[in-house]
Amino acid sequence: MAKTGQRGLCAAAVLLAGLVSAWPAAAQSYDPYATLGRSRPLDRLMEYERGGWSRQVRIEGRTLVVKAHPRDPSLLIQRNVGAAFLQGAAEGLSLGVAPAALADDIYSRAATKVLKTAGCRLVAMRPLDGRVSWEAEYACPSGVRIGR
Repeated sequence: MAKTGQRGLCAAAVLLAGLVSAWPAAAQSYDPYATLGRSRPLDRLMEYERGGWSRQVRIEGRTLVVKAHPRDPSLLIQRNVGAAFLQGAAEGLSLGVAPAALADDIYSRAATKVLKTAGCRLVAMRPLDGRVSWEAEYACPSGVRIGR
């Protein structure tokens, strides 16, 4: 009987040692964003805060904020803070049954509206954080840069 109890303790010790060993930590350090050559979404959002340039754009009665990235030819398009909060709350309370996100094309239309004024064009769009914040990649004629 004592041997069975000891085996149980040994098995528990092995499991516990496995949980605190370096191996699981090494497995968790894999960063798929770094592998793809991209920043993590939150890091990327914070990069825009250093840019300083932003415009408010109205599309179909909705106000969106467009910010220029300080280094890259890209724009951040977001709903205003209150609308983004309400979108998250509505989707959370309905358990996702009643999505409150805007149509994807509204974000691209907001980016296009800002880009047209500078003679630039939209190249690609991607969501950054669950369809509240979108990033638009753009191309401009030589010497033209949004937000400079």
